[in-house]
Amino acid sequence: MYIYIHIPFCTSICSYCDFPKLLYNKRYIQNYLSSLKREILSRYKEEEVVSIYIGGGTPTSLDLEELEYLFEIISVFKRNGDIEFTVESNVESLDLDKIKLLKRYGVNRVSLGVQSFQENTLKELNRKHTKEDVFKVVKDLKEEEIFNISIDYIYGIHSNIEE
Repeated sequence: MYIYIHIPFCTSICSYCDFPKLLYNKRYIQNYLSSLKREILSRYKEEEVVSIYIGGGTPTSLDLEELEYLFEIISVFKRNGDIEFTVESNVESLDLDKIKLLKRYGVNRVSLGVQSFQENTLKELNRKHTKEDVFKVVKDLKEEEIFNISIDYIYGIHSNIEE
């Protein structure tokens, strides 16, 4: 069984994003996570899970307590020993404390929303990180032994890709 969990919250809204999302509002998050818990408990029939992907939005826009509650909710899943457990993150919402929390709950892959390494393009896309921030987060992930790291990168923003 493959699990996808959508966390629709973001600390800022990017100009290019078409995914369902809401601006982070603490008041909605607890209700959302409680509803997620009820749904999982009512539908999950103890099937073996081979992959968990938590996407969004920006799952790591949740604070540490909210993120831990999310991981506690999904701890009911019976996991295959070789499970790939992925969490999407924006660079600016992933710090060392969150990385340690991800590691503690078995996350072994992080998908980073980088989009570009060019400062002017990042501003145009309403991204809040710099190229240096990306390097620091990748370094922190590796130091916590999360080596399976992917980045989302937008190709051809200002060019004709047919050229």
